Amino acid sequence: MTLFLGHHDITILFYCLFAAAFINAGFYLFGQLRLERYIRKNREELYEKLGRPVTGIRRYYSLEEIKASLLKTKYILYGDFSEIPDEKLRRLAKQLRFSAFFHIVAVCLIMCTIPLMHSSKVNYGSPGTERAGMVAAAYDSYKQGRYTEALNLLNQVLEKYPDDFSGYYYRAFVLEKTGRYDDALDDFIRCAEIKQDSFDVFLHIDWILSRRQQWNDVIRYWDMYISHNPGNARAYLERGGAYWHMHDIENAMHDAEKACELGNREGCLRYRQAKKRIETL
Repeated sequence: MTLFLGHHDITILFYCLFAAAFINAGFYLFGQLRLERYIRKNREELYEKLGRPVTGIRRYYSLEEIKASLLKTKYILYGDFSEIPDEKLRRLAKQLRFSAFFHIVAVCLIMCTIPLMHSSKVNYGSPGTERAGMVAAAYDSYKQGRYTEALNLLNQVLEKYPDDFSGYYYRAFVLEKTGRYDDALDDFIRCAEIKQDSFDVFLHIDWILSRRQQWNDVIRYWDMYISHNPGNARAYLERGGAYWHMHDIENAMHDAEKACELGNREGCLRYRQAKKRIETL
């Protein structure tokens, strides 16, 4: 089945079934309420009908007993309405039977779609789903601390899909986690070349280069990011921090001022600090 339905399709099916079961549960409760109201409204007539010897039903002395008899398993599941002499009661009981049966079927289908949702991530039907499934499996291994397994899976992804952003991105995390910062930096740089608007990627590049105090390189990569994303206040703030470490207070102040203009409060604070520093020189 997962060969014909992708993960997205199965997810839609799951939510449709869940919504149907939820709505049907409300319908079932509403049906029970209608049943109870009808019994209360027609108390005397029902006592008279249910008390006739030809029906084979003993006289009921309470409304709860009447309702309980209609909600028995044989009425709801098997549709044995022969002992219900009143047409309206019979119709309401049939509706409840159908509602209960539908609810059981919907719940069973929901339980069946849950493993299909999981298997559709791994049982691939197209190159796109195959790639996503392999990356998802690698990410699961990474989260569980199986770094070698995660790295092998991601290497396979990148052998088949050399321009896959997710493959480089998650492999960089694994390499970073295992202390291979040079290799992680190479993968993050490749991510930056593929997708120039990923702030998180440039932030990781900044972090690795800052460990080495390679401030010129930090500035160069933030220049690349800002050229494509001139409205990101945090980018100016990060680049300004690199200028600050290089003791280029004037450029640090200009970047902090720009971050402040874009609504970043920390940028406003840094701008005042840099301005005060310049004034004291």
